[in-house]
Amino acid sequence: MAITDDNAFELPRLRSSFTLENDTEFLENDNCAEFFDVKFCPYQPLDAPPVFAAISKKHAFHDTGRYLLSAAHDQIINLWTLPDLPTEAIQTPARVHYPHFSTSAVHSGIIDCVAFYGDCILSRACHDNVISLWRIEGFSSANPPPAESEAPTAQTTVPTNYEEASRLTRSAFVPTISPQCPSQYTMLLQFYTPNCGPQFFMRFKLHFVPDQHPVLAFCNAAGNVFFWDFERLVAYREFMEALKDPGRDKSKQLPHPSWMRLVKTRSKTDSKGRQGGGDKDVPSTFRADAIRLSEEIGDYNVETLETWASRYSQDDPHEPLKAHKTESSSANFVGRQTAWSPGGEWCVVVGSSNQALILQRWANKGSISRASASASASASVPPSVSAQNGAV
Repeated sequence: MAITDDNAFELPRLRSSFTLENDTEFLENDNCAEFFDVKFCPYQPLDAPPVFAAISKKHAFHDTGRYLLSAAHDQIINLWTLPDLPTEAIQTPARVHYPHFSTSAVHSGIIDCVAFYGDCILSRACHDNVISLWRIEGFSSANPPPAESEAPTAQTTVPTNYEEASRLTRSAFVPTISPQCPSQYTMLLQFYTPNCGPQFFMRFKLHFVPDQHPVLAFCNAAGNVFFWDFERLVAYREFMEALKDPGRDKSKQLPHPSWMRLVKTRSKTDSKGRQGGGDKDVPSTFRADAIRLSEEIGDYNVETLETWASRYSQDDPHEPLKAHKTESSSANFVGRQTAWSPGGEWCVVVGSSNQALILQRWANKGSISRASASASASASVPPSVSAQNGAV
């Protein structure tokens, strides 16, 4: 397996932050000084200086423009199909009364943010401490949009008991569950976002443009900005498959990407009284698999294998993956919204106290072109395409 390490895998670093004066001083009904939104101007060349705006005081379109996601405080996520839009002036606007997919089963709290990743969905709710990546079974944007008459209504499903799955989910793509399709949606991955507490209105942002790595960014309620590079998940899977290949030459250690860092084995109790090695709070499933794999291959210690698995393994969709990189600012900063520049070089987070964090990657290596970012790395495949292989 060819391993290529270049700045395409680099993740942002915190460069600066600034705070604006309290703009709520003269408002009677709003004394909370917070930025709740930030956007980069998308209408500019990639080589132009990035411009962003932070705004004081959840919806998502599919790239095809035919589908819309909505979410709200009622814990429900809806997928709407947009009808063919008129090309001439009309007197009465078209109304879409029912979504073609609706579920309250994915999250149990107020839903903050939803986004498409290919045909799959990223979503987050307060109290969950995770961002979920999942797909609607049977849905493909490559197929013709379903007719309005196919949208399931609340009266279509009459639950026979509380445990019935269709009580929480309605879908035009899989109207009824069966042994062949036992679920109307499938959880693919979860990303661990600790220290969010009871806070809501905290939004992630996925940088997802052609010829660059998809990178998910999110800031928690303790000033920590988390990043996940989806291309690393693909590279890790390929590396582990090559590592487990019984036909490889085991006299030579397989080279690993530099971002898959080795972890030194510590004694049961080190000089500072700490136990073990590797990441803290690594799930027991990762630990058990790491012990077995270390005994089988012998190339890497248990601490290294379990640390890698806790960040990059896709084997268990219900074990949240730790961030690939974390940048920290003030512990009192609550992140509300994250934005990426069109070229992917800059990431801005806004939130409490009218504060904005500015993060940058590729700073010491010049501006990387979109073409060169992907030239030495395999193309990222949305999970909707690679779902048959069970991988992102």
